[in-house]
Amino acid sequence: MPDYNQTQYWFDQLLDHYDYTQTKTWKQRYWVIDKFYNATAGPVYLFICGEYTCSGVPKARQWVILLAQQTQGLILIVEHRFYGQSMPFGVDSLALNNLKYLTV
Repeated sequence: MPDYNQTQYWFDQLLDHYDYTQTKTWKQRYWVIDKFYNATAGPVYLFICGEYTCSGVPKARQWVILLAQQTQGLILIVEHRFYGQSMPFGVDSLALNNLKYLTV
């Protein structure tokens, strides 16, 4: 397996993607693996963690690392909303009135 680093970041994500008048945001966690990236020719791979606490690309899913290495690709890993540390309302995220924002 190639050597690489996963750098963790946060971005401001819209809370409600269906109501265009709402501008409320929350912090969603993501990672970047750019060791193999060739910005002039490489593809970008979006790896969305499942319904669990994400910590980057899991050891059981290293295929995306090999793919990026072979194609000079960039990998973006996103933690699923309402899981892990990507909880829009913190400990209150799973309250019934907040689950209406748990959408795809």
